[in-house]
Amino acid sequence: MKMKAGLFLLLFGGIWTFVTMAFNIIMLTSAIDIFRAQQFAETTGTIIAAEVDRRRGSDSTSYAPALEYSYDIAGQTYTGTRYGVRDVSTSNRGYAARIVQDHQPGTEVVVYYDPNQPENAVLNREFSGPMMILPIFMTPFNAVMLGCWWIALSSIWIKTRRPIAGGYRVRYFPPLLNVRLSAISPVYGFLAGAGFTGFLLIFAILIPTQGDPSLAMVLWSMIGVVCGGVCGVFIAWIYNRSPKRWLTLDESTGEIILPTLKGRGHEKTVDRDSIEAIELMPATELEQRTGKRWASTRMGGRGSSQGDAVGHAVVFVRQPADDTETDRDTLIPVLICLSQIRAELFASWLAEQLDVVRR
Repeated sequence: MKMKAGLFLLLFGGIWTFVTMAFNIIMLTSAIDIFRAQQFAETTGTIIAAEVDRRRGSDSTSYAPALEYSYDIAGQTYTGTRYGVRDVSTSNRGYAARIVQDHQPGTEVVVYYDPNQPENAVLNREFSGPMMILPIFMTPFNAVMLGCWWIALSSIWIKTRRPIAGGYRVRYFPPLLNVRLSAISPVYGFLAGAGFTGFLLIFAILIPTQGDPSLAMVLWSMIGVVCGGVCGVFIAWIYNRSPKRWLTLDESTGEIILPTLKGRGHEKTVDRDSIEAIELMPATELEQRTGKRWASTRMGGRGSSQGDAVGHAVVFVRQPADDTETDRDTLIPVLICLSQIRAELFASWLAEQLDVVRR
């Protein structure tokens, strides 16, 4: 199952990255072309023809301005058909109609052309609202892509560096030893906040304007995406500060306070002297032996509550009080981790701190 999950994530991340980067390259080349167009020379031209080009798709119709104009360079006449640096069509006919209305046949216009390739010319070399929608549209996709990259890099870092306690944050303020076992990385918080905000703004922009927003609206939306990312970081900070995410060992009393888990909706206090070992086992085995659901991530079933548990459990093995106690009573989960290496590192570190056997 671990191999299947790894292959799925690798395939998903690879395909997602390929498609997302293809659109990112389109955005980048568009921006480069616009900046290059700022160096174009100017001349005067005349509109020959202008109409609204209706483009029918399989399930939608879009509109774009179709222009033809002529201009003279060094005694030679050229004909151009491009309005902007990039061809833009929207579902709002008004966008194309306004451009056509302003460029009726016979109208004199300013033509911007490439001095090295005079046939390469446009009438508008500025950024526009419809052209700038794509970066916002791509925000959720880029957030998912960068999240996949962060997961992959984090896994490589743990495998190669093998950090203390599996990389979980350890804070020691005598007599308290605290370990944060559940945390949202600020990186994840920013990506989630920015991606979710971008997703909402796409509908807020496209539906009312029918794909023809003003440039100011798009720029304010970009600021909104950044603010959404900052809010995500703030939410992650609040989440991480909760004592329910921390394991606490009180060296003065010998008490261990365990964080909340899916199968334990509250913190649990365990006597250090009652622990005889720390065991690492698959989450599926833990659930079978205790008869409770502990893992949040599952595979192979329908819905989030179905299928086999995914992950590895670090478990306290408590000394049985009498012969009637079963695994349900003596196995006390500390952590459910998707990474086996990280779970192993943490289990070894914790066994060393408590001076008990690690199985």
